[in-house]
Amino acid sequence: MKSERLQRSFRLWSLILGLGLAAPLSAEEQATGTTDDTSVSTEATQDRETRRGKYLAEHPELAAQIEERRAEREKYLAEHPEVAARLEEIRTEREAHREELKAMREQYLTEHPEVAERLQQQQAEREARRAERQTERDAFLANHPELAARMDERRAEREQFLADHPELAQRLEQRRQSRRGGFFGR
Repeated sequence: MKSERLQRSFRLWSLILGLGLAAPLSAEEQATGTTDDTSVSTEATQDRETRRGKYLAEHPELAAQIEERRAEREKYLAEHPEVAARLEEIRTEREAHREELKAMREQYLTEHPEVAERLQQQQAEREARRAERQTERDAFLANHPELAARMDERRAEREQFLADHPELAQRLEQRRQSRRGGFFGR
């Protein structure tokens, strides 16, 4: 009894706060198409999304629960505009804070050109390593055409899926755009 009450209480608070523990996006992210974590690389994000999608495909009951919670969150926010307004206010405050930090970073780099130069050098090194890995990958796939063919097939399946689900494709693109740049303004 106590456990059930605790679970309901926890679920209610997570619903109110928009946490939805297993939800792919918070309610405000779903509404705006933005996320707060801009430091995560695109590759890591895509890998995480792929693993999450695969897991949810293997566990349709969980996917249904997540969708149900998302709908409950939307309904709750529609019924409680003051909570929705506060969430929007928090999002706006975060964006303002992020802009303030960006301005502080730019000022610091202007005042410390040696640090800015080192950051540019590190970025160039990362890009060179990335290009080297791409060259190695291309060579590997040239030596393993069956894997290259399978990758092309999977790419075509993914593109077809996104073509069939344009709203999802749009949300994914919005997330990618919001995560580009990271802290160092790449």
